[in-house]
Amino acid sequence: MDIVWKDTQNDPSENFTKLSQFAGAYASVRIDKATEVRQLVREKEERIQQLAEERQSIDQQVKAQLSQLQQSFDQLKLQHQAETSTKDAQI
Repeated sequence: MDIVWKDTQNDPSENFTKLSQFAGAYASVRIDKATEVRQLVREKEERIQQLAEERQSIDQQVKAQLSQLQQSFDQLKLQHQAETSTKDAQI
């Protein structure tokens, strides 16, 4: 190795410099991609949260409508029973 090192045409420090430049560029690209992925994940989590809140709101509306329909049905059933009892009494 000493022979190669002392040879000016084969100075390994040039290769190390090039390698560190490539490694530095590669590392910055990886950091950029990691940041991009983190941002995408954050956006997806926010969208999932938003959809969950919308679903909860819709569920509450559906429950309220179902309750109203059940009350209307119960009233109609009572009216029908009252009408049936009145007709039975007349007969």
